[in-house]
Amino acid sequence: MPRLKSIISFLIISFLISGCQTRYIARIGYHQFRIIISQRPVEEVLNDGSLSKDQQDKIRLILEARNFAEREMGLKQSNNYSQYVHLDKDVLAHILTAAPKDRLESKQWWFPIVGHFPYKGFFDLQALEKERAELEQNDFDTFVQPMAAYSTLGWFLDPIFSTYLDMEDHDLADMVIHESVHLTLFVKGNMAFNEQMATFLGRMGAIRFLERFRGEGSKEAQAARNRWADDLLFVRWMKQMVADLEKLYTSNITSAEKIRRREHIFRYYQEEFQQLSHQLLTDDYMWIQRERLNNAVVLAMRTYLNRIELFSHAFEMAGRDLIRLVGVLKEVCREKDKPIENLQRGIEAGPQVSPRL
Repeated sequence: MPRLKSIISFLIISFLISGCQTRYIARIGYHQFRIIISQRPVEEVLNDGSLSKDQQDKIRLILEARNFAEREMGLKQSNNYSQYVHLDKDVLAHILTAAPKDRLESKQWWFPIVGHFPYKGFFDLQALEKERAELEQNDFDTFVQPMAAYSTLGWFLDPIFSTYLDMEDHDLADMVIHESVHLTLFVKGNMAFNEQMATFLGRMGAIRFLERFRGEGSKEAQAARNRWADDLLFVRWMKQMVADLEKLYTSNITSAEKIRRREHIFRYYQEEFQQLSHQLLTDDYMWIQRERLNNAVVLAMRTYLNRIELFSHAFEMAGRDLIRLVGVLKEVCREKDKPIENLQRGIEAGPQVSPRL
């Protein structure tokens, strides 16, 4: 019955969007349909002997992290991760980000129901490369990165994909909580706010969960704490680069000159990252050493990390209480208009003036 309901939902959504989108939506719908019909109940998979003990433990951790997010963080209850999907590939999907070469402005893609996104997901590599080539021909910077997970925002049950079982425990916990945040807290058309909020709550939730689930002194909890320490270092590096780029892009010179001069900034910060890399505790950001920096790369990083310090301030004002913080953010999301500014005002007002914090 749940599978039948999902298929009916899929058909309804396909009907609603068929008149207002192109082949991309049809392709995404096709892949989502394949996911729906290939799902198997997790309990069945856990008992049929097809998975190793380590893989079974990963599934149990996912379910524990989901339950933690619901009980200990006040995130929405769901039956997500009650189904399992085996994929014959190592990467679930890819994300494409694009930007003009002379300004920090993400290309926006509009989708029915959810509004504008500063990135576009692809299950099909051929379609991805075709769109990327078209964007570059039109003088856009582009950046492609693997997509570890995604949320259907409650339209379908999000399953456990086989690719999840290769992830480290702290990555898994973070991912589950991050996607649970999207299910609970979502401002249509403001993906930067949504992603930064989910990134922060995913980080803090994973630390708290693993300290409880594995122990405060466990290597898994330490890995989650190390990643947060690296996030803070990385954000400082990123913001300094963004400030220099914005100063250049808003200057009164030609577009061609901006594009020429930006390469000096990118080279400088690539060298600065070499120094920063010696302070990092994880390998999470080492891909920067291999990636040629451009505006799309910068904006992809910024989408997820730009204001995590703001959420950190709100967390401290909430007494480091995750349920209380989620309650504050629910209020912020209900207001919808300029959620970052609303959160900033609440922080500046202080807990004695703003009872929500």
